[in-house]
Amino acid sequence: MLQKRPSISSSNISKRSLRRLGITLHIAKRFLKYTPLLVIVILSILLSKRAFVVKQIKCRINNGVCSREIEGILWHLSDSNYFSIDRKELHWAISQMFPVEKLAYNFSYPNTLEVNIDGAQDAYSIQSFQTVLLPPLSLDLFGASTESAQWRRPIPEIENFVDELEGGTSQKMWENGILTSDTSTATVSGQITHIFTSIPSSDQVRNMYKIISLSNRYLDKPKIYIMDDRIFLSAGDLPDIMINVDSPLENVEMSLQSMNFLVTIKKDARVFNLSFKHPIIK
Repeated sequence: MLQKRPSISSSNISKRSLRRLGITLHIAKRFLKYTPLLVIVILSILLSKRAFVVKQIKCRINNGVCSREIEGILWHLSDSNYFSIDRKELHWAISQMFPVEKLAYNFSYPNTLEVNIDGAQDAYSIQSFQTVLLPPLSLDLFGASTESAQWRRPIPEIENFVDELEGGTSQKMWENGILTSDTSTATVSGQITHIFTSIPSSDQVRNMYKIISLSNRYLDKPKIYIMDDRIFLSAGDLPDIMINVDSPLENVEMSLQSMNFLVTIKKDARVFNLSFKHPIIK
């Protein structure tokens, strides 16, 4: 004889319903417990976009005030989010104006971007001209001739050539061998003119910088003309001075220190070539 399945009592159904209700209430309580935290996180994300927007910029370079050119680069970061700043792009942009050795920046309130830059300390302002050919100097054509009347001093010939040039570029020459644009003034009225047929290497620029430094140390406000791998100097009543860019610096310095003696060797000298250990007087 088949047995009948026992019927489910209403008390069992009530227990299951209560158990399910209890689980639902427990989940709801946990959700409500973390809801304020979720709201805070969401609000923080939304507010951070405004909280880290750059509104003002403070810039220091070698513990001094940044130039207008660098401030102009940083100005483009105004109204941008601090976390969206591209460090490599910013470093590259500044290095076009200044040889950067270290770049650091941070955000402070109220909405201020603080930038600190370290790099080379001093630079020479130069006027640069790239030409297809350098001016022909009579010194090179007839300098070996015994007839000195056939050639002239090189500086006047270079000056005449420069007077006819157009489209010069204002640049800064740095000790670490970098040439950068100089937009501080429309033209450069300094004492250094650079004429070149090909862009010099960083090693050549470093040597140029050192020779110019030595020239300014031992000569009185010399006019300086750089033509590819040669430097020509004009100072006071001295003969024109010629120095190869790759000349040993110790020889150049010794010759510049001996200038008062060199002028006594040949009274009518036109050129001192200081490219060698023993200067050549013509």
